[in-house]
Amino acid sequence: MSVSTRTYTSLLGTAEAKFGSSFNPTTKRRFDALINSAANNANDAYNFWERQIVFAEPRSIARGYIDFTEDSYSLYGAGTDAVNGLYVRNGVNNALPSYVLYASDGTTELYDLIWDGATDWQIVDSTTAAILYDITSADVTPPLTGWAVGTGIALSPKLIDITEMGTVMDININGKPYGNYWAVNKKYVVDANGILLLGDLNGATVAFVTYKRSHTDIYGDGTAGTVSAIPSEWAEYMARYAARDLQLGAKIAGDNAAVVIGSREVDRALEDAIWRAESQNPEESISRRVTTYLSQNTTL
Repeated sequence: MSVSTRTYTSLLGTAEAKFGSSFNPTTKRRFDALINSAANNANDAYNFWERQIVFAEPRSIARGYIDFTEDSYSLYGAGTDAVNGLYVRNGVNNALPSYVLYASDGTTELYDLIWDGATDWQIVDSTTAAILYDITSADVTPPLTGWAVGTGIALSPKLIDITEMGTVMDININGKPYGNYWAVNKKYVVDANGILLLGDLNGATVAFVTYKRSHTDIYGDGTAGTVSAIPSEWAEYMARYAARDLQLGAKIAGDNAAVVIGSREVDRALEDAIWRAESQNPEESISRRVTTYLSQNTTL
């Protein structure tokens, strides 16, 4: 399964066809609410949706805790391997946010991700000020792709904007897990302050967390802050869920509407989507390890 999308217009057309007529403005507002309810249901029904899983993302450790949110970027894929890592917010440079990659001691600055004040975002050696990679951009935050090679080694890097974590599944320190000899799996508890790592951290300042993203998108026609790109894996379920509830509502209101979409058809659409996701064998790559760990974690 890929992370392809369908348009809102396509989703609306499918639901109207299932409903049996076009939606008036009032019905369309209800449709929008129902497709978002369906999306939340789908997200909650399965932990390993491809677009929702984040594997071994670096996160800052402070006072033994990992926050669910942080203003940082994960830089990866650079030919100069030393610049790859977690760049954390450390203030402002030339009126825009600046970020730094620290050494393992958590205090020594190695590389800076900064705006030059004129045209470019740059990845700069903190000691020599050499520009290893840069990109001409007017964005107020660092671009994620399109970087050019300066004094660094090809390939150019890519960036990941660190997102809000939802369900945490696995945490390691000392390196990424799954084949890294030095990686140490950590037990943890979640409380009001964040994710508390248990046991000795041996001075680690970065953890590698596998988690499910928080689902925050509100789907709609693209206006008023809504997202019009609908996840393909959820689309059929969303359309049927909305059409069924609209038909039921019309029947209850005495509109002589025939309810032709059964709950089993709606449920089957979600089951089919989960089956397709499971066919990618996430249990082999992530969930088997995570499930085994969670079953043994008596702190949860």
